[in-house]
Amino acid sequence: MPATQKNFKALSVTPGPTCLSEYTFKPIPSNELTENIVFAVNKGYAVLNPDWRQRAQEVIDYVNKVLSQNTRKQYRISKFLTYPTSEYATVINNKSYYVSNGAYGGTTFFYYVYDGKNIPKVVSDNLKNNALVGPIINGQQFYAVMGTSYGIFNILLSKSSLDRLIKKQIPNPTADYEGEVYNKNIRFAAHELGHTLGLSFGEWYFYNFADQTNMPPKLGRYNFNNLYPRDPMVDWAGNFLHKFSEFNAALINLNANHQYSYKDIAKMHAPKAIVRVKDASGNPVRNATVKVFGARKNAIFIKDWSQPLLQSLKTDSNGIVEINNVDSNFQRDDSPTVGWIAKIIKVSKGGENGGAVFTLVDSQISYIINKSRTHYIDITIN
Repeated sequence: MPATQKNFKALSVTPGPTCLSEYTFKPIPSNELTENIVFAVNKGYAVLNPDWRQRAQEVIDYVNKVLSQNTRKQYRISKFLTYPTSEYATVINNKSYYVSNGAYGGTTFFYYVYDGKNIPKVVSDNLKNNALVGPIINGQQFYAVMGTSYGIFNILLSKSSLDRLIKKQIPNPTADYEGEVYNKNIRFAAHELGHTLGLSFGEWYFYNFADQTNMPPKLGRYNFNNLYPRDPMVDWAGNFLHKFSEFNAALINLNANHQYSYKDIAKMHAPKAIVRVKDASGNPVRNATVKVFGARKNAIFIKDWSQPLLQSLKTDSNGIVEINNVDSNFQRDDSPTVGWIAKIIKVSKGGENGGAVFTLVDSQISYIINKSRTHYIDITIN
């Protein structure tokens, strides 16, 4: 772990006894753990690349290999389909491209390969590379992964074909570089299918910011890439087999049959957030000053990266104080209504100080996994 990350550690997941009544995950029968999906590509590409089915199967095989490390979830391609290239923008609404899994809906992987760097007009921003809630068919909710690419970024390229293309663009690429490109390409499938299972509405790779509060202690850079370098939900490339983090794996196991959408799961976090301050001996510290700063807004495109002071509070006789919660209302663009997905907390008293980062994921772990309606942020001052 890099030195700048020394103040942070991977999140602990300790399963509790039962699920909360607001969001009850029902036990999943074993026959619902393997999901039948559809893989569809544009006809223009399929005609020129008749081996695309084999490549698509290799992609899903990789996803299954990732999942098998710490989840019970698997995928099976039940249909290979093509769609008219000009209909990419509307094919998501075509009910004939979806297959039911009996007890629940399912997922279709729509992939569009085009020539050159210029993105075709038929590809709008939300259809470039995204997981979307699809149509409801016969009372069942379906999901769609929308993927587009060209050149070396095409996930349907075989390893040998990709290597040849890379060598045309880079004189002497290293084997590691070639492996990284290939792994990053197929990581896309695991990432977007992860979204359909409820993961990371409010991308995990947004959790990347430095402490700019100018208050001790200096917490350094907080970065999920460093905390979970193999999780496909972070924006990370590497020549290795990806692996879902403990929390994401637990969530996949709970939601393998799509009981909740990612929009629902984003709302599943502890309603309360409480800071507990102790001294080096473990005693509660009363009347400590607790300052809460915004660290990262809950939007894709951020205009203002400042870290303003949001609250200044005092702990009670038990060394605790309730703070305003993080916000799960994910938005695309920054605006005055966008809340904070992450906060930095600084505590001080009598020349001693301490600090911590508080994120939406922390609160989700408390609520979904640990079955607590309150997320506690424990800070020791020294």
